[in-house]
Amino acid sequence: MDYGRFTYSTDEMSTYYAESYLYDNLTYRVVEYDIDILIWNDNVFYRLE
Repeated sequence: MDYGRFTYSTDEMSTYYAESYLYDNLTYRVVEYDIDILIWNDNVFYRLE
């Protein structure tokens, strides 16, 4: 398991970066695909109520 923080990209719209606190120099690019849908590392995540 990993944890860290999200930062918003200032260069790309609807793009965030998930920066790891456990692993040095590990950052995932996270893209807002649609309302309540994120694409992260070639996986799709949906917000559930």
